[in-house]
Amino acid sequence: MSLLAESLVEEWLNRKSFFTIRGIKHGIGELDLLGIQREASGLVIGWHVEVQVSFRPIGYITKTTKDMAKSSGRARGTAKLRTPNEIEICAREWVRSKFSGKDKERVRESLWSGVQWSFHLVHGVVKEPKELEVFKCSVNCSMNYHIVLSTTTRDQRGVILLRLLVTMIRKNSNHRWLIKSPQAVISLTSPAKIDP
Repeated sequence: MSLLAESLVEEWLNRKSFFTIRGIKHGIGELDLLGIQREASGLVIGWHVEVQVSFRPIGYITKTTKDMAKSSGRARGTAKLRTPNEIEICAREWVRSKFSGKDKERVRESLWSGVQWSFHLVHGVVKEPKELEVFKCSVNCSMNYHIVLSTTTRDQRGVILLRLLVTMIRKNSNHRWLIKSPQAVISLTSPAKIDP
């Protein structure tokens, strides 16, 4: 689902007049999307967008820290219940690793030096709303994926994009649950009628 979600977010940014690069690899890490836009004043702005979309989450967006995993003996991706303090620590570490690590800064600077970057998270359904509270304090914008979908599918080009999305999801057996009611997905995103 992540590549489909990133593709739609990239389309949304392009419609907002951003030049985008998706899936920028650096070492073992990756930046989901970088977007550059020149404003009417001539100022160039940059958006670093991370996309984390799940419609039926079973775990947290964030992994536990290495220290937490070591002390508990559990894997970092565990869905075990966390305390509010653990949620906050893990979310702050996630923001640091996704947006403000030195390696991320180097990649952004090497692509477009001197640009003032803002940080954005596009998310789907979350298991723990406390994570979003921490993200909202740490990133410039935290946006629900449904907002991106609804604004991207308002015109004929968006309807075609949505048809492509539905077709791709139908072909992916891991996401058949989403297509039990494609009309429900479409009605949430666009007033246009689309044959299932």
